[in-house]
Amino acid sequence: MKYTISIDQTHSIAWGLSLSEAAMFSFLYSVPAWAEQIFVDNQVWFFASRNKAIDEMPIISDKSDTVYRLYKSLQSKGVIDWKKFGEKDCIRITEKGKQWNSLNTTVGNKSDDTRKNIRKKSENNPTYNSTKNNSTINNILECEFENPLPETKIKNSFSRQSIHDSISHEQGFKEKEKSTREKEKESQEPTETYSAFIAYCQAYENCAKVTLPKNKQGNYIMSAKDGSNCKKLISWIKQIAVVEGTIDEMISAFTKAAWHVGDKFIRNNFSISIIYSNANSIYTKWHFNNPAAQEKRRLEEIERLVNEYQP
Repeated sequence: MKYTISIDQTHSIAWGLSLSEAAMFSFLYSVPAWAEQIFVDNQVWFFASRNKAIDEMPIISDKSDTVYRLYKSLQSKGVIDWKKFGEKDCIRITEKGKQWNSLNTTVGNKSDDTRKNIRKKSENNPTYNSTKNNSTINNILECEFENPLPETKIKNSFSRQSIHDSISHEQGFKEKEKSTREKEKESQEPTETYSAFIAYCQAYENCAKVTLPKNKQGNYIMSAKDGSNCKKLISWIKQIAVVEGTIDEMISAFTKAAWHVGDKFIRNNFSISIIYSNANSIYTKWHFNNPAAQEKRRLEEIERLVNEYQP
């Protein structure tokens, strides 16, 4: 939770922001410092999670719908751009919004009027008396100040201990660098779960003609929830043996089946989580509606009848 909220009153008044909108924009203004970056069509967006906003700004609201309305309101007032990629609320600060906490404003006349109105309310001739004491400066000049910093000894850089410390530091740095390289190498090899998630994304893009968000390295963004449900779907498909082939091929085929069963709810909320939660229903509909499956059942029925009436 943010303990302190800093609001630029000049621009808040000039832009017509309510107190809740100003507080929310103060939170969003620092989004590049903490949010996940998402690259779409060579543009950088930031994942401004509603849950994150609720956790950090509980004084505004504890409801996701309220945060959503504030996002849309700030967009209508031209201080942010807002788009939804998949299940993610993504924003960018506009050029107008970047003037926050600066001396510039796009509507200077209004802010000037505001400052004039504030000045009219101030006292032209304040009643308090000046407490300035001319002797204070002289008294300060006559004071003797002591150095508040403790005395420190200069360390001999050529001593045995200094050389030992330098070598130890260099070795530690090299070991850390080696560990980092090994981790990067491991991260280049996708796990079974992420490989299956890639197959799902590619199949979904092909069916729905959409572009799913990727990170700066060009990889599909898999949330913790996506990864958990993808792993469960892999296990379910292996048990049912829906289709033959590698796990990536099975995920791709089942994703296409989920899209083509014609269920409006599944299409409107399409995600790896929705596919897993409706896996049994998707399999049943696909099995009975797929032409190949219907033909297979017809041949099996013919064979059964022939065997039944064979003398």
